[in-house]
Amino acid sequence: MTTDTPADVRVTRARSRIVDWLAEYAPQSYAALKPGASDNEIVALEEALGVSVPEELKALWRLSAGEDGVAGSGLMLGKWALMPLDAVIKGQPDADAVPGGERRG
Repeated sequence: MTTDTPADVRVTRARSRIVDWLAEYAPQSYAALKPGASDNEIVALEEALGVSVPEELKALWRLSAGEDGVAGSGLMLGKWALMPLDAVIKGQPDADAVPGGERRG
């Protein structure tokens, strides 16, 4: 996506609309959101996976580092989820499978 607006601003705006909706219409999902990840946690994930994570995903994880896994709390439709960073590391055997990611070093 080409835009003059930085990724963190775009993601923050979009997430704000989603979180506001969740708070009103899906409080269980809203309550399941984890606090944001630190830059150090995101760097550790990239090192563990051996890839650079897309800026938009980093921006999202800085706002919320996943869901807590409460049954029925799904932030995403279907079987999608905003995975916590530790689950991404455990569940990602092939770093090439990270969409939009680039292999590091």
